Amino acid sequence: MATLLLIKFIVIASLGYFLLLSLLAGTLDSPFTLIDAGLLWLVGKKL
Repeated sequence: MATLLLIKFIVIASLGYFLLLSLLAGTLDSPFTLIDAGLLWLVGKKL
């Protein structure tokens, strides 16, 4: 059970990190990044 939580945490942390990187790079203007952000949000809600 603890392993599952750890994996979940790592996934969420890495997704958040990539989202932050894209924000810093200023690529949020592209529709693809917005779609990615939406997908991350959906995945985060399911987790």
